[in-house]
Amino acid sequence: MDTDPRADGKPIYQFLLCYHDNLANPVRLLEIDVPHGAFETWVYCPSTGEQKQDGSAMTITNVSWVFPL
Repeated sequence: MDTDPRADGKPIYQFLLCYHDNLANPVRLLEIDVPHGAFETWVYCPSTGEQKQDGSAMTITNVSWVFPL
């Protein structure tokens, strides 16, 4: 995960993921919790029904959401 600042200084969260795995077909999932200012992300393999245990899962807290005007 990486962040870049917006013009107002608030962070933009970015995820770059590339798994080459023809058997597990992994996908990054993202769960957003707006009321608590947090999100959680992890890599899931639908074909095996398992979550990757490679350190790619993370929870980000204290997010200051930017809502459209």
